[in-house]
Amino acid sequence: MNERDLAKHEETCVNRCVNKFALFNQNMMKVYVEVQSEINQKRMQEIEEGQKVIQQNQEQQQQQQQAQQPPANKSTIAEEVKNALTSTPKLLS
Repeated sequence: MNERDLAKHEETCVNRCVNKFALFNQNMMKVYVEVQSEINQKRMQEIEEGQKVIQQNQEQQQQQQQAQQPPANKSTIAEEVKNALTSTPKLLS
């Protein structure tokens, strides 16, 4: 390697190293893609589960709020009408 041109055995050595490095990188990328795909799937499942939990909590809160609100009482409206009619002075008497 002291000269500008490589000797035949040096060129062979360099080519082998480059090929090994390229194959190693290909294998590493294959493994990375597989592992990253699994990680992404797990994350998506976790996100979906979290969204389900949030939705369930919101539904429970809505149910609790509805349970705490007093139901509309129809007799109350009728009583108000009756009270309004009885409290007005009779004009025709």
